[in-house]
Amino acid sequence: MYDTQRLSIIQLWIMNNVVMMILLMVMIRQRTATVFTHNYSKHILFIGFLISVTFKENSLLTF
Repeated sequence: MYDTQRLSIIQLWIMNNVVMMILLMVMIRQRTATVFTHNYSKHILFIGFLISVTFKENSLLTF
């Protein structure tokens, strides 16, 4: 149980870093192309929702 908890925490930490990198990339792109800001924000929210749902399912399967 402890090993699986540790792995899930590490996976969540990595995913948080990946999401932060995506957000930073989009923030940089927003400066160059301001027309697509709304589309980018919608896509980021949708991707974040999918990631959270998949991680909830994975955590339930591991536990």
